[in-house]
Amino acid sequence: YEARFLKSGELTEQQVNNRKLLRRIMRSQRFYNRPSEWWHFNAMNRVKASHKYQLLISESGDAKWFKIIPKDSIQADSIIESKKVI
Repeated sequence: YEARFLKSGELTEQQVNNRKLLRRIMRSQRFYNRPSEWWHFNAMNRVKASHKYQLLISESGDAKWFKIIPKDSIQADSIIESKKVI
């Protein structure tokens, strides 16, 4: 779709090149992008995330992924402990 936007003048050649560079860098670090959203990258799919993280829903209904860390594995100098995440 970027070629179409370039041809129509909706994107410049520099913008297309920047998007390609971003994709190349992110993919080299094992992130993948959604084809329909050039700016959106994920480190893993939802199935993998659901095994690694727990989905917490706030009182407002917002959902966020959080890694659950056993309290006994938190070191005294860790940032996690200083924020009192258990």
